[in-house]
Amino acid sequence: RNTITPRLVRHFNLLWVPQMSEAAMQGIFGSILSGFLGAHSFPTDVANLASTTVAATIQLYSCMCAEMLPTPSKSHYTFNLRDVSKVVQGLLQITPAKCADAEAFLRLWCHEASRVFSDRLISEADRGWFSTKVSEILHGATGREWPAELFPSLMYGSYMHASDGVANAPYEQLEVAATSTKLDDALSDYNMATTKPMNLVFFRDACHHLARISRVITQPRGCALLVGMGGSGRSSLVRLACAMWEYQCFSIEITRTYDEAAWHDDLKRFMFHAGCKGKPCVLLFSDTQIVKESFVEDINNLLNAGEVPNMMAEEDMSQILNDVRPLAKAAGKGETKDAIYAHFVTLVRQNLHIVLAMSPVGDAFRTRCRMFPSLVNCCTIDWYDAWPRDALLSVAERYFESIDLGGNDVKASIAETVVDMQSSVLQTSDTFFAELRRKTYVTPTSYLELLNLYTSMLAEQREVVARKISHYSGGVRKLVETNAVVDKMKEELTNLQPVLKKAAEDTQTLLKQVAEDQASAEEVKARVKKEEAEVAVISKEAGEIAADAQRDLDEAMPAFHSAVKALKSLNKSDIQEMKAYKQPPELVQLVLEAVCILLGKKPSWDEAKKLMSDMGFLQSLQDFDKDNIEPKKIKSIQKYVQNESFQADTVGKVSKAAKSLCLWVRAMDTYDRVAKTVEPKKAKLAEAKAKLSEAEAMLKEKQAMLADVEARVRGLRETLETTQSKARELEEQEKDTKVKLARADKLVGGLGSEKTRWEALCKSLEEGQRNLVGNMVVCSGAIAYQGPFTASYRAKLNAAWVSKVKSLGMACADNPTVGNVLGDPVIVREWGIHG
Repeated sequence: RNTITPRLVRHFNLLWVPQMSEAAMQGIFGSILSGFLGAHSFPTDVANLASTTVAATIQLYSCMCAEMLPTPSKSHYTFNLRDVSKVVQGLLQITPAKCADAEAFLRLWCHEASRVFSDRLISEADRGWFSTKVSEILHGATGREWPAELFPSLMYGSYMHASDGVANAPYEQLEVAATSTKLDDALSDYNMATTKPMNLVFFRDACHHLARISRVITQPRGCALLVGMGGSGRSSLVRLACAMWEYQCFSIEITRTYDEAAWHDDLKRFMFHAGCKGKPCVLLFSDTQIVKESFVEDINNLLNAGEVPNMMAEEDMSQILNDVRPLAKAAGKGETKDAIYAHFVTLVRQNLHIVLAMSPVGDAFRTRCRMFPSLVNCCTIDWYDAWPRDALLSVAERYFESIDLGGNDVKASIAETVVDMQSSVLQTSDTFFAELRRKTYVTPTSYLELLNLYTSMLAEQREVVARKISHYSGGVRKLVETNAVVDKMKEELTNLQPVLKKAAEDTQTLLKQVAEDQASAEEVKARVKKEEAEVAVISKEAGEIAADAQRDLDEAMPAFHSAVKALKSLNKSDIQEMKAYKQPPELVQLVLEAVCILLGKKPSWDEAKKLMSDMGFLQSLQDFDKDNIEPKKIKSIQKYVQNESFQADTVGKVSKAAKSLCLWVRAMDTYDRVAKTVEPKKAKLAEAKAKLSEAEAMLKEKQAMLADVEARVRGLRETLETTQSKARELEEQEKDTKVKLARADKLVGGLGSEKTRWEALCKSLEEGQRNLVGNMVVCSGAIAYQGPFTASYRAKLNAAWVSKVKSLGMACADNPTVGNVLGDPVIVREWGIHG
């Protein structure tokens, strides 16, 4: 401690504040407790214990201050008046329903005293002294003789009814079995709601630690200091407790650029949540997150005063004033700036529960306890011991639940083995320190690392060994199969010779047959080509005749169609017009006489009038058989047709109907003249077509014959190609078989000696596979624990572990080391090559 010099003291008036007397403490805390018990209508025998329990608490506090003095390894063994108040505060949590008699109240007092005083003790000896002292004080105050072994098993809490809220959840005595079930359910709910699930085992100590954390964070201004080795479950239990009470659990994220400004920003965020929103929350802070020692100083200020001096900027103060003013007004506080800020600090102290997780290893914890006393004075301390045997066994059994180890008996044996490994390493580390003065820490993290290593390495080595066995046994099998294949190829090569000879003979026969058929096909093809030329000439002549006849017809047909069209244009009135002539014009009479001649009537006007009187006159002209006109009629109408006035245009000037009839007469004359010219041509055309049909029939027959011959030739060629392809394939097969035989002879000859070695390796690997479960537990322990030890200590540990494994009936090699079990000779040789 720094000495205050007289030069400094002379400037001040010194006031010494002595420690509060026991009578004063009895009066204060007795009044508080008796008032609480009376106001809540507790039974009389319970209410009468108020002054007794306060006196016992003060006596216990005095004994702790006198006997449990701080040392370098027990730097947190400092006690003050806050400890007495914490015991009384714990008693005030009980309700009449959960405290029916004086026995229940005394059990509660023993529990609260243990939480405040005993939980910080670091050794079983100190805790035994405490339990004995509580038993003595209890006997002296109440006359009751309770065994000292009763106190460590007492457990109270309200988290069994956490869903009812902090205010409504009853504070009651708990049993480990029921608590474990409740915590398993809470862990399942937590893992379903988070992206970082936890795998926890709730053994007895874990249940007690979680109950202590829950007790602290549900008390106003409750803060905790959890002291234990890494991996003991401090942070996990805090997060689970927060989840059960639906508290926000804050923690900082350390990055490379995390500095004091970022730390203050995070602190503001936590304080605003607790003070401005008025919601309970937990700040989980670990010693691994201490980037600068100033972080711990800020935590010390928060614990002691509820604020960090000079941290709030103007805009932060404005936010605090705006958000907290309604809360301060509702609480009956003033609305001045100082009053509102004071209420903000009060809310922060009530709602922000700081939980510190620190490790006792080294000098850092002792130094911080000395430099920052609020870490001890303002926190309820919970010291985490090394996991007991039942805890180690429970964790191992949980880890091995889903792993195939060959049966439940083997799992139980492996679990017992890893527990003994942890214990043996703890003993060896003590011996190591005593003999060589080198300290080795064995933490729960080491044990968890052992379990993780074992499960992962066992799975990996099972795969590696199975792959090697498959590799070598596959090599032996391949050699056997290769020998069989070589014998089969030799047999196939012998059987292939006559097949090759027969294929060559068949090819020659087919070549000769194809040549003969090809020559025959060429002869037929030449004849067909000649006949095709002749048919083409005949076809050309027939076409010319048909074209000539068609030209003649094209001359007559337009006139005929024109005449028919003109006839169709006539109607009854046109005919009546001509019939009305008594003495027709000369041209009209000429036209009608010509019509009468063609229709076989007498060429006179009277006969013409009779014809025109017929209703079917015009239709008979349209249906007139133009192809069979008698030559006599054609001859008779020549004098009319050759008359220069007998023209349609000339006649049309006299009569429209006569014009149409004139056109018809001239069309019949033209058609008959053309038909006589075309008829011989039609006969000649018919003769040419008949000749063409006969020639085409003969040509078709020859073409069919040619197609048959060509199809036969194609079939023979395809057969020849198939035969030649088959012959080539057989030749390639023979060549390939010879090459394979040569290579197989080299392979079998070269690897013949390897077969024996591979079979021996397979046998060795199969034996290693049987010993794998035992070998891997020894190797995992070597990797997890033996690093800090020298060779002689490693050998002793290995021998002890192998003896333990074999004593439990598990298969194991005589000396399974990391090198001979996990090492690969090829890789080790490469390491040697590279130095």
